[in-house]
Amino acid sequence: MDTSSKLSEIKDFLSISDDKFDLNHTINTWSDDKKLLVLNKVLSFINNFSMFKDSRPFMNSVYICVKKTLEIEPEHPVVNFFLGRAYVQQTRYREAMNHFQVALKSYGDSTNMLATFAHAAAISGQTGLSEKILKQLLDLSEKMYVSTYDVASIYVGLKDYNNALDWLEKAFDEKAYLLIYLQSDPIMDDLRNEERYQSLCQKIFPEKFDTGRKTSPENVSN
Repeated sequence: MDTSSKLSEIKDFLSISDDKFDLNHTINTWSDDKKLLVLNKVLSFINNFSMFKDSRPFMNSVYICVKKTLEIEPEHPVVNFFLGRAYVQQTRYREAMNHFQVALKSYGDSTNMLATFAHAAAISGQTGLSEKILKQLLDLSEKMYVSTYDVASIYVGLKDYNNALDWLEKAFDEKAYLLIYLQSDPIMDDLRNEERYQSLCQKIFPEKFDTGRKTSPENVSN
């Protein structure tokens, strides 16, 4: 799918009129590669708001948020962070690590960015670096809050799935907000077939697993 198709999909999803939709101008100077990477992230982001599609004011506010984010200087650390995540999904690890390092120069104290960097290091074969960052975050967690979800993500990268699930269950106990992304976060893909992961998803998203009587056709009253 080319850039034009991605832009059209975003416009249609957010129900933005032609005269108000101008993301193409915002990203006009970017390379085609960067456009596709970022627009894929935008689509992934806006799909989280599918339940609000009928609310035009809300969708418009999402569009404004997206537009202002894309207007940020392309070399901004946050942009590099999301480009890094996009490259990881394409298994382009060298490029991903380069973008993460740019982001961390300005946001080196962001535990979320550090954890994402550590996950990428692990799956790209740099387990020593990943384990070093993991230890750094575990030590830091004794002094300040470090997201249990982020710690779990590093263990996933290291293929230590039992520890990853232990930390996700801790995240559930502490009601970590990042758990809302558990089913859609590609970082957690390797856990999808794990029974404990599936059980956790049922607790977090009960409505998606509800096959109870009230929805069965034979139980609908005439």
